[in-house]
Amino acid sequence: MHRGSGIGAEGPFVRSVESSVLLQGSGEAPSTGRSSGLWTLLFCVLLAWSFSRGAGADFRTDHVLTTIRQVRTLLTDQHIDSPSESRLAAGALVGVREIRPGTATTLAGWPAVEGVLADLAAREPQVLGAAAERAILRMVEAVGDPYTALLDREDMVSDRRAREQGAFIGIGVELAWDSILVVVACLEGSPARAAGLLCGDRIVAIDGRPVRGLSFYRAGDLLTGPEGSSVLLDLERQGLRLQVPVRRQRFRLPGVQARLLSPGVGLVRLGYFGPQTGAQTRQALEALAAQGARSLVLDLRTNPGGDFQQGLQVAALFRGGELLRVQTRAGVRKVRAGGEPVWRSPMAVLVDRGTASAGEIVAQALKGTPGIRIFGTRTFGKAVIQTLHPLPGGYGLRLTTGRYQSRDGSSLDQVGLQPDQAVPTGVDALEHAKLWLAAPR
Repeated sequence: MHRGSGIGAEGPFVRSVESSVLLQGSGEAPSTGRSSGLWTLLFCVLLAWSFSRGAGADFRTDHVLTTIRQVRTLLTDQHIDSPSESRLAAGALVGVREIRPGTATTLAGWPAVEGVLADLAAREPQVLGAAAERAILRMVEAVGDPYTALLDREDMVSDRRAREQGAFIGIGVELAWDSILVVVACLEGSPARAAGLLCGDRIVAIDGRPVRGLSFYRAGDLLTGPEGSSVLLDLERQGLRLQVPVRRQRFRLPGVQARLLSPGVGLVRLGYFGPQTGAQTRQALEALAAQGARSLVLDLRTNPGGDFQQGLQVAALFRGGELLRVQTRAGVRKVRAGGEPVWRSPMAVLVDRGTASAGEIVAQALKGTPGIRIFGTRTFGKAVIQTLHPLPGGYGLRLTTGRYQSRDGSSLDQVGLQPDQAVPTGVDALEHAKLWLAAPR
């Protein structure tokens, strides 16, 4: 999910995407984050309209309940882990009581949520918006999935602009969550890479504020800020503690790079899967073939992912038939290439610990294909599908709706992909790949 200066899922419309975080903006208390504007904006508009039509508080209450029901239905019907309605209701009631301690109800389950909100609308309409917002936040947290979250208007606008412009302001780091933030990879040309952040670094504090106890998205918000400002990261790296300052800057998502390594051997470097990566990779292959390339290196190292559909397009350039499988609430479906492969000559694929999400999914799709061999180290192991649904006021709900599987049904999530030929850390996998490509067949 992109959120500005880290990396993440993309698109303010309903479609399957992957999880990551592109961070930019600023975060406050973890209980509310920046999403407080959702109900402030929504209720200002609705209040004026309701008074003009004589509906009063009843109209506002109906709209609040409709929105909360929408979030509940999305979570219960689409989240891969099938959270129960009772769990969501318990979380929502926790949120309401944070705004109005001591709120009591004789009802149970979901009727209790609607009952206490309706009672607040009648008795204290001025706090209904805050209570509803907190109820949604705690309901989403009750799912127990760090990558399922309520996104505010700024997040959604950042996502859209990043896709359209291919540029961000931030530090440019892909993150995962293990009670604290974990660095998956730093984008090429990003401030994070220039500052020396490494895959596997654990961010324990941001500008002196501990990360543990926050949610994934609220912690990520602390990394965001205006262009030119700095953020101080407290890191754990292989048992050592260190502090690293990073200056937030404008940077562009890496595109497709292609060149001849040597006569007859081409190299295609993919640092990220952007909106045109599939078409650009096809063009690169055609150009390399015209220059006499008869074998290829596909470099996916430190590729944190991006647009999964573009990843599928790239995989289909090298393999036909079944690419992988997707597990959702509806079952498991096979994902197949839409046509015949464009490149059929020998190819080496390079991966490392920073290869994640769409990056490792592409490698997994190609593994086992005749004439293709994967070199490097085990990939990160982040292979979930996320879907972004719009909500009133320009907000969105991002939820995990599936997981990717290999053709044999095994999952990469939290496991990663083991390459065909492991290359020790500190040794250049490219040299091993070139030797393999040069070997007679």
